[in-house]
Amino acid sequence: MVSLSRMRIKKLLIMILCLTLVMQWGMVSGVKAASSLDIQVPGDQYVYLDMKPGGTIQLTSIADGVDVTDKTAWNAVNENGKNIADVDASGLVTFTGFNGNVTINASYDDNNKYVTLQVQNPSNTLLSVGIVGMAGSQMIDPYVFTYSNQPVQLALKGNYANGTTGRITSGITWTSTGVASVDGTGLVIFSGKNGVAKIEAKYNSFPVEFVTCDVDLKNTGDLSIQVPGGVFAYSPTPIKLRLFNGASEVTNAAVWTSSNNSVVTVNNGVVNFTNQKSPKVTITANYGGKSSEVTTSVNSVVESIAITTPISYSQNSVQMKLEATYTDNKKVAVPASDIQWSASPASVATIDNSGWITYKNNGDLTVTATYGGRSTSITGKVFNSNVLTSIKINETPSYSSTSVNLTLTGILAGGGSQSIVASEATWSSDNTSVASVNKNTGVVTYTGQYGYVTITASYKGLTASTQRVYIDPSTGIKDLKINELLYYSSSGQQLSLTATLNNGTVQDITASKATWSTNATSIASVDSKGYVRYTGNKGNVTITALYSGKSATISASIDPSIDIYDLRINETLYYSTTAVPLTLTATNRYGNEENIPSSKATWKSSDSTIATVNSSGSVSYTGKEGYVTISATYGNRIATQTEYITTDYNLTALDINEDLFYSPFPMQLSLSGTRYNGSTAVITSSSAVWSSSDTSIATVNSSGVVTYRGKSGNVTIKATYGNRVATKTGYIDANNTIEALNIESDLFYNTSPLTLILTGTLRDGNKQNIPLSSVSWKSSDTNIATVSNGVVTFKGRSGYVTITATYSKLSATVDAYIDTTVTLKQLTINESLAYSNTPVPLSLTGVLSNSTQLTISPVSAVWKSSDTSIATVSTSGVVTYKGKNGNVTITATYANRTAAVSANINTSATLSMLEINESLNYSSSPVTLTLKGKLVNGTTQTISSSSATWQSSNTTIATVKNGVVTFTGKAGYVSISASYGGRAASVATTVNTTTNPDNTNNTNSPFAITVNNKEVETRILNKIRNIKPLYTIPNYSDSGNHWASREIKIAKELELVSGYEDGTFKPNNNVTRGDFAIMIARTFNMPMSGGSYTPFKDVNNHYAKQSIMALYNLGIISGYQDMTFKPDNKITRAEVVTILSQLINFSKVPVTSNVSFNDTNKHWAANQIKQIANAGILSGKGDGKFAPNDNTTRAEAISLLLRTLSLNTNIKNALSSL
Repeated sequence: MVSLSRMRIKKLLIMILCLTLVMQWGMVSGVKAASSLDIQVPGDQYVYLDMKPGGTIQLTSIADGVDVTDKTAWNAVNENGKNIADVDASGLVTFTGFNGNVTINASYDDNNKYVTLQVQNPSNTLLSVGIVGMAGSQMIDPYVFTYSNQPVQLALKGNYANGTTGRITSGITWTSTGVASVDGTGLVIFSGKNGVAKIEAKYNSFPVEFVTCDVDLKNTGDLSIQVPGGVFAYSPTPIKLRLFNGASEVTNAAVWTSSNNSVVTVNNGVVNFTNQKSPKVTITANYGGKSSEVTTSVNSVVESIAITTPISYSQNSVQMKLEATYTDNKKVAVPASDIQWSASPASVATIDNSGWITYKNNGDLTVTATYGGRSTSITGKVFNSNVLTSIKINETPSYSSTSVNLTLTGILAGGGSQSIVASEATWSSDNTSVASVNKNTGVVTYTGQYGYVTITASYKGLTASTQRVYIDPSTGIKDLKINELLYYSSSGQQLSLTATLNNGTVQDITASKATWSTNATSIASVDSKGYVRYTGNKGNVTITALYSGKSATISASIDPSIDIYDLRINETLYYSTTAVPLTLTATNRYGNEENIPSSKATWKSSDSTIATVNSSGSVSYTGKEGYVTISATYGNRIATQTEYITTDYNLTALDINEDLFYSPFPMQLSLSGTRYNGSTAVITSSSAVWSSSDTSIATVNSSGVVTYRGKSGNVTIKATYGNRVATKTGYIDANNTIEALNIESDLFYNTSPLTLILTGTLRDGNKQNIPLSSVSWKSSDTNIATVSNGVVTFKGRSGYVTITATYSKLSATVDAYIDTTVTLKQLTINESLAYSNTPVPLSLTGVLSNSTQLTISPVSAVWKSSDTSIATVSTSGVVTYKGKNGNVTITATYANRTAAVSANINTSATLSMLEINESLNYSSSPVTLTLKGKLVNGTTQTISSSSATWQSSNTTIATVKNGVVTFTGKAGYVSISASYGGRAASVATTVNTTTNPDNTNNTNSPFAITVNNKEVETRILNKIRNIKPLYTIPNYSDSGNHWASREIKIAKELELVSGYEDGTFKPNNNVTRGDFAIMIARTFNMPMSGGSYTPFKDVNNHYAKQSIMALYNLGIISGYQDMTFKPDNKITRAEVVTILSQLINFSKVPVTSNVSFNDTNKHWAANQIKQIANAGILSGKGDGKFAPNDNTTRAEAISLLLRTLSLNTNIKNALSSL
């Protein structure tokens, strides 16, 4: 055994000890750092609506479930340098009361976390006050209180939560101690003694504010007289002079003398003028062996005075200023305290002795000032947009088994509104046996009795009452329900309500009439209309709606990253020499779709030697062939696209999808390709090489945009993609220009922007979509809706609005009454899916929440196919079947609504026969044809007329659109054919003089030969079909209560007349002869004369010349013997009747009455008046009189025109249906 020395043993022990310490230190230093940090805010409240100065909240920091608040480094960052709040080392946040955002940062163990807190105190919340000095109406801040031998004006300055300041004029208690006194207005006067002066101000519950001043007067021996206003001049009223010995006032201790007592006397500084005889008078004051004097020119008197401060509303008091002009032309600013002020009426404003005016209410105001024997006044209108002008009760009484809180809204003078606390009003019920209301709270309690009741509220002299309604306890609300489930959406979600009544019926409740709230604003907020906006944070949230004493709630766990059940890549993979971007669409668990930014997903390629994909979803191909799968992961969902990539671009064919025809606008062409497996690939236009066969006719850029050059001729556009080529050839008719614009979309309220569809009708009748950015857009009321590049954004207010698109000299409009409670409730695809060899167009119908039905233009919607290998759908809703069997769903999305139609496509079930169900016979009214098809399997299928292609063999005899045939009235043979699914069907008829009712004696041809009966009927009926319900059409501002208000609306919609630029119609204005000629020519579409000849010497430069000559050439009107027409003369009732009689074939008009007038027997137009009256067009003015020589008003003229048109029974029936 080896022995160890003591020294070696000692060294060994020391080494063991050191090794132990090192191991322990390593274990300590190897402690794992915290993996997460979270900040807990009391109550999860991040917005504070009533945070007083000095208010605090305690934040807590949690790391891996452990409270580490005291170990956390805290700091606060206030927005824009404002002093909103601060945080101490313990996480205690102290607020100043000012509004704004403050971000609290927490750092612990290399982890950082922050929360943003927001203070939203009412903007007029007063946080603090302080004493300031005044220089006129201006506050001096900061202010140093020093001695003055003149009065010193002090005031209080208020600091408000919104960061503004203002002068406080009332409610202040002023006190003084020491060598100065202060009055109730803050005016300080020093006593002239040495010592300390202290002034204190107490306002409401704020701490007392004070200022102090050490007065140390030194008697310099200087003696001075102070004159009010600085000018000593004649005054019919006494003037008070003051004498100062240094800083001390010695007015009453001095001996005062006047150099001419017959003109001016003085006593203790009070000067009285007795006359104006002496040019100069000197006033002398003697004190302590010294003297001071002032001299006046008695003849220099106040000649005029003028108030220089205008009347203008101010939240704070304003000091009015006065300027005096003396006879020696000297202008002097007069001290306000030397002036006598008054303001009238006092209900609008009051003014104190110092000229400080305080505005109270809106209205006309007169301010008067008197000084130096003169008076002057100014008048003005006081307008404060925030003055309350009326109040309204927001709810309508409706039975409830529980008490119902009523709420009040105040309407401000400027058009805005404000909520009024119900407890500040006085409430009453006119029938307490049916319903009582707490007079202090506005809480209504229904007794269960049947009967009428009105609830009234009074507030600050204003009253409001509910509608007088009949309370039926059986229809009270039993249950309230929120119809939707909550799900995350970046664009938000509109909630709706239904109520189950006591009698079991269910009714919709307007969301804006309920009171909405959320329990977690950090997850989702909800506005007053029930629209939910998600913050993007994960967590639980509950939305609550209160209505008529009932509540409804809906809760959900929101997780933006996983709240989807399907994810798809929208594009197919195909070889390209340039990078190809891919896009993503997610479908949430409730079937709603949402575009996902590609950069938010994780992208991956299965074989980077064939294709790579970057973090933004852009695919780059290497040129190597083979299979590759591109995948995108978002949340817990994965989307993939797999394709065999070949450098010959995977295509067997390439096609240009659009036809070529002339357009003044650039036209975007698109490409599609057919793969080896028969599926369709969408090819990005910019990926191809484009060329034109004749650039003098049309050019095409690298993105496939064709620009026509204005030259007619044949042109071929070619696209080359890889080893595939597509061409499209067409004859370009440069004369086939756009002759009319049409806005194809209806207007209705939507929380998301609504994109309109604009088309142009070409000369050949074809329609072309017009780029929305190529035209000028305008909204008639931007408070209701704005429009930019055809995209309408609704502002959340109800009212009438007209959207106008203008291109060159063409314009199109769409107007509607926007009701924010009426939105698109349902979207329907009208056709079912069935295999066809040819493309099949789908159509859309929408239903608004008020049950109104709309025809939705297919190009307005976003279309998608669930399986493009079975069927594709174009952007205009045209379905193309690919020849493959299987299930497919076509969806259309429009205005936040989605419609879908599904089918199991069987390519063997093709159409074997197409039939038109009806025979074709002439009719003066449009004839509707319908279709049915027989399939090869023997079944029968109804074919939508709008899905087929219709054609007329002779459009001069009959035209057809979507199966609706319109006869022109001309004789001859015509065949109408329909094509669908590779099959065709036709019907025919021969129109002749015996089958054409227009050549027989009937009321559908009541007009004279000078009028094209058929054209008038067709044109007017087409216009009537496009007229919206009359109640939705706004009245002119002066015709709403007029007896002819209905006729005025109809005439406007028929474009027979128009109103004035100021929004009026002036229905009682007289019509001139020229204006009536325009009305007739426009109503009956008279052919205009393009020549310059006119037999009338007074119409050559008249605006109505074309119409006058059109009627003259047809023999309808004649002028006067002096070869004048007198177009600006007022037209009489007899003249109107005479012109109308020239337009009517009375042999074809039945006699409906036998009217006679006692004032027309010997009149030159007696026969025409009798004919028109017997036809039922007019009835006179009462008392058996017609008043033939009275002038005709605009309202009378349009009424007669509409009655004349109504001689055609089809037009009459159509007008009566409006």
